[in-house]
Amino acid sequence: MGELVWGAAVSHTAGMRRIQEYDGETAGMQHVIACWGELRASLAAAEPDALIVIGSDHFHSFSYDFMPVFAVGRGATFRSWGEFGSRQAQTPGHGELADELHSGLVRSGFDPAGVAEMRLDHGFACPLEFLDPRLELPVVPLAITSFIPPLPSMARCLAMGEALGQVIAAQQVAQRVAVVGTGGLSHWIGMPETGRVGEEFDRYFLELFERADCDALGELDDERMCADAGPGSGELRCWLAALGATGSHGARRLAYLPSKGWITGVGLLELALS
Repeated sequence: MGELVWGAAVSHTAGMRRIQEYDGETAGMQHVIACWGELRASLAAAEPDALIVIGSDHFHSFSYDFMPVFAVGRGATFRSWGEFGSRQAQTPGHGELADELHSGLVRSGFDPAGVAEMRLDHGFACPLEFLDPRLELPVVPLAITSFIPPLPSMARCLAMGEALGQVIAAQQVAQRVAVVGTGGLSHWIGMPETGRVGEEFDRYFLELFERADCDALGELDDERMCADAGPGSGELRCWLAALGATGSHGARRLAYLPSKGWITGVGLLELALS
């Protein structure tokens, strides 16, 4: 039987590797980088056999020709795109666990696509660069469409995460499993509002997330999220899936930075497992 031994919810930006002078944000950026180090240490201490990375694709691996709502990467290795200055590298996969997750989620009624050659863009590569710099830990990428309608509801993503947690517990190919949901918080990318941060929404969402108010989180709709936090907030679906997988016990906030330099509301949280 499998055991979920670590969980986190994190923002990603391609520029997060660089600390820069921007309107007094240097100290805040340094704190964020230090908190990545704390997450890296706690992940290593958990000694997982595999890491499930729940993220979104930014029109690199998927397109209007094929845009699955949920997709499980089933490869033995995953090559990153290296776009926007993110690292181009090979990441080991865990094919056996991916197959178990794929079939288990189908049996649970979520019908994810299984993708053998799923390349990873910065939404996956950025957190992996911080959490496992040597890229030694086998990963299973799980993509949730977060930008192109029709989008799964927040409640649906939370429920998918709950099913994911059940599949993790039932499988026998990876005894110790970790999960991270990556994306958000507020950001407007490639738009006239680029650089805007919806701090009020971010703090509201973080408060709900930290105490695992699943009813309120599941009721969030895209009209409000886009207006108050930008289209990039759609990636918070990945956070809800990770929260559901870990049993929705809440989270501990390590950092929040409404960063105009990184053009994103940046949050790092460790998920409670009980």
